Amino acid sequence: MWGLLLALATFAPAVDVGLGAPSTSVLGLASPATTKVPVPTPHSSPAQPSAGKENGTSEQHVRIRVIKKKKIVMKKRKKLTRPTPPVTARPSVTTSPSGTLDLPEKQEPDCPPLGLESLRVSDNQLDASSSQSFGLGPHRGRLNIQSGLEDGDLFDGAWCAEQQDAEPWLQVDARHPTRFSGIITQGRNSIWRYDWVTSYKVQFSNDSRTWWGSKNRSSGMDAVFPANSDPETPVLNLLPEPQVARFIRLLPQTWLQGGASCLRAEILACPVSDPNGLFPEVPMLGSSDSLDFRHHDYKAMRKLMKQVNEQCPNITRIYSIGKSHQGLKLYVMEMSDQPGEHELGEPEVRYVAGMHGNEALGRELLLLLMQFLCHEFLRGSPLKRALCPAISASPRLPNRDFESCWQLGPRCPRTFGGGWNG
Repeated sequence: MWGLLLALATFAPAVDVGLGAPSTSVLGLASPATTKVPVPTPHSSPAQPSAGKENGTSEQHVRIRVIKKKKIVMKKRKKLTRPTPPVTARPSVTTSPSGTLDLPEKQEPDCPPLGLESLRVSDNQLDASSSQSFGLGPHRGRLNIQSGLEDGDLFDGAWCAEQQDAEPWLQVDARHPTRFSGIITQGRNSIWRYDWVTSYKVQFSNDSRTWWGSKNRSSGMDAVFPANSDPETPVLNLLPEPQVARFIRLLPQTWLQGGASCLRAEILACPVSDPNGLFPEVPMLGSSDSLDFRHHDYKAMRKLMKQVNEQCPNITRIYSIGKSHQGLKLYVMEMSDQPGEHELGEPEVRYVAGMHGNEALGRELLLLLMQFLCHEFLRGSPLKRALCPAISASPRLPNRDFESCWQLGPRCPRTFGGGWNG
């Protein structure tokens, strides 16, 4: 009995050392941190050493390993991409299954009008396959031309081919080599009928006998251009490739069902040099006066009025009567022998342009009147006595139609305040 107790007392310290002693890592690394946790044992155990007793209790310290895992945070780097320059898409020309040319919505013409609307192109330069009447002849196929109240007179509002004409065409002779770049079309102006062309082809020639057509870039087929869907709205079509020729033909392909093949047109074209002199030069219509015969937008109008005032400062005075809804000043030029003074018994006359919409013609007439009176005064002409009554000329009232039509050019519909050429 005493031998068994002696053996247990000898073995107990060895267990304490075995549990409490820190172990060494197999790889030679430092051992992780340990925490001592007290473990209570029964008081009656005689195997507890005297050093572990305190206040009648005994504790056995057991070391437990606590391994803390390190958090590894992975940060993803953002991919750096070089900024690419913006790419400007070029307007593409596509064709529909029916062969109709689909042009981009926004088109900017690079050539001015040939002169059908402005009458620079004379009547004998226009020809057609057929006409319903003289009033519907090719000379009436001019953009924005107007008809009278009655159909069938000499002043109808378009060129119209005969009903039996299966292959109608309208031809323009430019009289010399010309670079054609586009076409503007309208339907028939009439209060009694609805006639307009919905699609057409374009052909060119140098002798009016051998013709070639405008081709699609992709298919190489003859281009069919979309035309009008109402009588008045101008529709612009630019050619896929500008063509240099003397003659140009518009060949209507389809038109309003129940109507006739009728159209009004303007051709966009640029002159081409003729180094060999094959075509005689056509004298341009003009005036021998040194007056500025052209349309003036707001900036050009203001510049012209300033020039007249600087040439004739003794008889002219410029002042403003306010601003338009667009913030543009409304200038007036007074022309008198005593500008700026109200003379007793002297009549005062005021001319106003732009009172009813566009009124482009009245605008230009007043600008020409300013120039003419100034030139006559400088020449010492007897007409300078016309300045005895004080004349006040206001070429622009507050309206937006002229400026809007000035930007649209020949594409400005006549219903938009009066038309392009007044």
